[in-house]
Amino acid sequence: MSFLPFIDEIHNALAGQNNKQREFLNVLRLIGNELKIPLICVDTNSIRI
Repeated sequence: MSFLPFIDEIHNALAGQNNKQREFLNVLRLIGNELKIPLICVDTNSIRI
C-alpha cells in the first residue's frame, strides 16, 4: 500500500513572517525525508507570488 499525502492551500504558509515560512517549509521537508514519502503541495491557480 502506498501513501501519498497532499497538502492543500499551501499559499497560507506565505502569511507568516519570513523565518516562520522557512521553519514551516523545513518541517515539511523533514516529514517527507523521515517518512521517505513525497509530499505534494497544491494551491489555487489564482494566487500569484
